[in-house]
Amino acid sequence: MEKISTFKQVMDYIRCASIGDMIFRRSLMNFSTGGSTVDNYRNYLTHAGYLKTRRSGMYEYVKNIPIDISYKQLIQEAYPDSEWTK
Repeated sequence: MEKISTFKQVMDYIRCASIGDMIFRRSLMNFSTGGSTVDNYRNYLTHAGYLKTRRSGMYEYVKNIPIDISYKQLIQEAYPDSEWTK
């Protein structure tokens, strides 16, 4: 059986939601095997404008995540002016 990366697990989980749905940190952590890495991805998605923080541990899915987005592309969208993303 092929191991699915934590990045793919997080992206697939969120893409199953509809725009306007709430994503809960606890559910996301239970779905994925990535531990604290899940929080990093969620944070990048928030900075890139795909999720919007509603309160601690609760995020609104506000923009569709491209199916072909890579980890590097997500980082570049989240922090476009950062030297380390170029």
